[in-house]
Amino acid sequence: MNALLNAETSKERWDLVREWTDAKQRVPCVPASELRESFRTRLNPPSGELAGAFDTQLRLLRDAMSAGIPAQSSSPHRKRY
Repeated sequence: MNALLNAETSKERWDLVREWTDAKQRVPCVPASELRESFRTRLNPPSGELAGAFDTQLRLLRDAMSAGIPAQSSSPHRKRY
């Protein structure tokens, strides 16, 4: 706060604000390779037989409904230039 109050010019004030608010490079705590393995098993469907806890009919219904979703959607509100 003192640095901001003691800034003599507008440029000095904005340089301080940018220093405080701009994105900073940080070293990730967990490497991406570890995250990949963790998320791959969590996000992909199980291969082979499903466990007995899965509702097969519900899964088939969900898969049928999901198949109707287009790979890319278009917005009727999108402006075309």
